[in-house]
Amino acid sequence: IAFDVGSHNLIDPFNGILDLQQNILKAVGSAEERFAEDPLRILRMIRFGDAQGRTIEADTLAAAKKHVQLLERVSCERVKTELDKILMSDLPQLGIRKILEIGALPYTIPELIHAVGFEQNKYHIHDVFDHTMWVLERTPRDLILRWSAIFHDVGKPHTLSVDDDGSRHFYSHETVSEDLAKSRMKELRFSTDDTRAISSIVRHHMRPLD
Repeated sequence: IAFDVGSHNLIDPFNGILDLQQNILKAVGSAEERFAEDPLRILRMIRFGDAQGRTIEADTLAAAKKHVQLLERVSCERVKTELDKILMSDLPQLGIRKILEIGALPYTIPELIHAVGFEQNKYHIHDVFDHTMWVLERTPRDLILRWSAIFHDVGKPHTLSVDDDGSRHFYSHETVSEDLAKSRMKELRFSTDDTRAISSIVRHHMRPLD
């Protein structure tokens, strides 16, 4: 969409204004060509789509799913920048759910893969992934806190023990979560200060607030 300052007319060859009015997100022209040109657009689609409360047009979504493996070609710094923006959006939990839906977790936050469908215990009504999204939805708009929400329970699938009566426990999952978080933050080139802050929150998240 462009604005002609001479004639004061809007130039809208792809009917983008109508899409904005209907809260729809779609690629310009061929979605497959746009994603092939720059695969990071797959994550931008999610940021401007679900994470901001818009509906992604069916063909655009299908093209993203088809070409999601192209995210392997994107530098980790660019991936992190886009993930930061998704997490700072109004609906970060919907953005992460869309990342799962299109198969992009292996190229973004693979530590969450084992959380999907992983049962917790009698103290929780959600599996680990849904619990993480529940926490993220309720986390203040602070990047350190929202990344901490993402990582805080990723160690649970790796620390499960089951008693004779079937009770499930995740002893020391916070320390395993911290190790996994540090590894991912190193891959994504987090700053030293942010890594230290997020790691500390993850490590101590089981401690009583008093």
